This record gives sequence, C-alpha cells and structure tokens, in this order.
Amino acid sequence: MSEIHIPSQSQWIEQKKRMRLFDEIDLAYIEIGDDPGKPLLMIHGFTDTSRTWSSLAGLLPNRRLIAIDLRGHGDSSSPESGYAVDQLAREMSEFLDRLEIDRVDVIGHSLGSLIAQALAAFFPDKVDKLILVASGVRAPAGPGELLWEKISPLRFPLDPQDEFISEWCRDALYVNAEFDHLSRWEVSKTPRHVWRSVLQALSITDLSHIQHLIQSELLIIWGDQDRAFRRSDQDDLINAHPNAIFLPVAGSGHAPHWVVADMLAQKIESFLSGRLRSYCKEPEVLRP
Repeated sequence: MSEIHIPSQSQWIEQKKRMRLFDEIDLAYIEIGDDPGKPLLMIHGFTDTSRTWSSLAGLLPNRRLIAIDLRGHGDSSSPESGYAVDQLAREMSEFLDRLEIDRVDVIGHSLGSLIAQALAAFFPDKVDKLILVASGVRAPAGPGELLWEKISPLRFPLDPQDEFISEWCRDALYVNAEFDHLSRWEVSKTPRHVWRSVLQALSITDLSHIQHLIQSELLIIWGDQDRAFRRSDQDDLINAHPNAIFLPVAGSGHAPHWVVADMLAQKIESFLSGRLRSYCKEPEVLRP
C-alpha cells in the first residue's frame, strides 16, 4: 500500500471530489487511503462538513476513509428540501452504489449518527459495523428542547465570531487553531433554509421503532458532558442493542472525536478489527 496523504486543513476543500446523484444533487466528499478492504463511511453532524473527521483521518492509516459533505452542508448542493433523516440515508445508499461499494463500516456523529442508524436499518446488506458518536434514538430538537431553543432565534447572516458559533464549535480548538477557524467559517456559511429544514426534520425524528432492523455490530461513543444527547439517550440505545459496546468519555462534550481523537482512534480501530468486545463501564480518562 502506498503512503497515505492526509490533506492539511488548508488543503481539505481542494481535495474534495464531486458526485452527481440521480436527482441532480451534487455531493462533495473526500477519500483518504487506498486499502482494498472494507471502507469506512464517515457521516458528519449538523452544519459540520467532512472536515470534522480530519482529526481522526491521520490516526486510522489502515483504512479507506470516505467522508461525505451531506446535502446542504459544505460544498454539496443545498436544495430547499430533502433533509429528513430517511431521505438522507437513502442518499447515502445511492452514493455507495455510485461508488460501486457493496458493504461498508459506518461512523456517524450527531445528525450523522441518526442517518447512519437509518442506513443500517433500511439497507442492512450495505452496513457491517456501526459506530455512533453523540447519538440517541431521538433528536433533542423539538419545541422546548435545546436545539430548537438555540436555533429558532438565529438571525442571518451568521458571524463566525459571534457567541452562538463560539458555543456551537466549543471543542474545535482541541484539534488546532486552523481547524477552529475553518469550522466556524463553514458553520456560518450554512444557508438559513438548511438550518431551518434540518431542525424541523429532527424535531419529528424518532428512530425507536426501527432499532430492531439494525443488525450491525455497534459501538456507542458518548461524551459525559454532552448537553444535547444525555445519558438517558445512551440508555435507550443500549436497551435496544444489549450487545453493543458502550464507550463513555469523561469530561468530553458533544464532539469527543475532536477532544480525544488519539484515544478514540485506537478504540475505533480495535472495534473495526474485532478486538474491542467488552463494555467500558467507567468513563475513559480524558486526555486532551
């Protein structure tokens, strides 16, 4: 296998490829590594882009990584509609078909973890192992809940330096200053209709009734300071999947893959290789 090139933060956008799907939507994605084995599809969270996985990319050298920009995010098309979780999952299925990939492992963060669940439930022949980061069976996005109360009052255009985006990207500095700067910029340029459409879709998303369709081996990663998905949300997942491996990360919030990328990369590699098999009953020690 040839030496793997990991794009720098400044190179990330120029390294993206483009794919036209059947409904005339262009999806941007970045592909790292040329391992002939099963790829790892990486699905980011709400208003993030494929860049969110850059902190892990260099720590998984034996994998073919495919990190997508979801519809409405990053450099992908931003149509006015089509942001329901099930539709985004179908889009991921079509994306894999166009790449002529029969079966993948999948990691999803937040919104991406809900899409990953739907992909595994509705297209079980395409998903082998499943990793959920900052997840649950429902999104905390309805009226009176955290996301609704944060997003509904927003005024556009957004300033990358304002208090809301500082809070939204609060853990980005754990990666580096350039990642923090570019992440803020990418969040701020997410179109208003995407913020609204995704929020509305999440407010009525409940995946509890399709959990029994998910047959994948499952790793659940959760930061114990996450204010969006709480411990009760993890219990819902664990109760639905009693054989899942639960990995809580002490001191981390909503983006543990930014805060302790090195530790999580080791756990992820062990899980994908079949060596991580037991529950982590106590939170891992945070090593920022």
